Parts: sequence; C-alpha cells; structure tokens
Amino acid sequence: MKNRTMKIRAMQSKYKVQWIIWLILVVVVLIGTVLFKISVVVNTVHLKLSPQQTAEVQIFRLFPASLYMQLAFQRIPRERPELGKFSTRADSDAQSAQLFFDQPGAPVKLLVQSPEQQMVFEATPVSSRSQDTLRRDLLPYVDDGDPHAMTWRNRQNFALPSGRTTLKVTVIDVGEKIQGEDIVLEIEPPLSIKWVQENYGVLWWFMFWQFYAGILLLYGAVLYYFSKPFVKSTAE
Repeated sequence: MKNRTMKIRAMQSKYKVQWIIWLILVVVVLIGTVLFKISVVVNTVHLKLSPQQTAEVQIFRLFPASLYMQLAFQRIPRERPELGKFSTRADSDAQSAQLFFDQPGAPVKLLVQSPEQQMVFEATPVSSRSQDTLRRDLLPYVDDGDPHAMTWRNRQNFALPSGRTTLKVTVIDVGEKIQGEDIVLEIEPPLSIKWVQENYGVLWWFMFWQFYAGILLLYGAVLYYFSKPFVKSTAE
C-alpha cells in the first residue's frame, strides 16, 4: 500500500511538471502571437496627389524600425504607362544601390515629417500589382538631377522609434498626368512573410501560431488523458 502511494505521488509530481511546462508554452505562444499580430498591421491613409495636399497617419512600433511605404493606385481596365515600368537598365549599380529606369513614370515626391525628423521620398515605377491595384514603392529622394535614377532602400533610412508616432505627409511634386488622383498611402509593417526588419526576427516565427496552437492543444489533451487517473487517486 505504501509503495503504491509513493508511486502515485511520483506520477503526480511528474504530471505537475508537465502541466507547468504546458502552461508556460501556452503563455509564450499567446504573447508571441499578440505581438506578431501588432507587427504585421498595414497602416493606410488616403491622399490626393495635388501639390501641398497633406495627410496624417499614426503608426505604432514595438521596436525601432525603418519606414517603408507604397503608393496604391487604382487599376483601371487599361495599361497605365504614366505609372512607369519597373525594368532597370544595364548600367544600374548594385554596389551603390542606384537604379536606372527607362520608364520611371510620372514623378511623385512626398515630404514625410515626424516630431524628430523629416525626409523627402520619391515613387518608383510600378513594382507590384494585384487585380485592382498598382503599387509604387517610395524611396528616399536623392537630388542627382536625373529623373531616371533612384537610390534603393539601403542608403538612408527614416528611423521610427518604438511606440506611437504621428507622420505628416505633404505632396511637394506630382506629374501632370496623375495630378489630382486619389490614392492610398500604405505604411508597410516591419514584419511579413517576405521580409523581416532588425529586432523582429523572433516574432517572425509566430507566423505559424496556428500550428503551435494545434500542437499545444494535442499535447494538453494527451496530458489530461494520462494525468486524470492520478487526480482521481488524490481525491480518493
């Protein structure tokens, strides 16, 4: 009888440890998933492409990050050559991060201001497209006198601090062919399936939170099944 009691207590201690481990894993996955969801939010604001038009947008970052943006144009049932074509010339310099486009598209320059800094951005030719939308990346503007040349996104960065930041966006130059058009400015998140910014590497793994939740659910069910008899033994 004494040996049986000792064995039951040993198994109870074993399963208690297992339940503690399971609970810790649940908390880690829960917190990680919440932080991941916060980090993949795309902030948007409508903007009219006319000189001196302004818009404000609030964004939140868990950790310091760089600012990456896109302009989303409505895709109408025809080609839009005025938005340019994302094909670089052979003389593009990868080392200096300078790209040369034969068809850069109608120019768009935006002044982006935060309480700490300001920077001018220019739009690339169409870099991605969906059924209803054409998107143009925004890169830090370099006044080199060549509208066909643009500097890729690794030279200057608009640094966003952790916490909440209010950005003011002002249109300072826009090509005649798209002047007055209503577009959507998209603030890209620091984390997505395609890229991850510094400080966000660990959170990328919580993209698979549903898989982790399924494993924990199965683990908990098996643990409950095998530990239940020992809980009853304690009650008796």
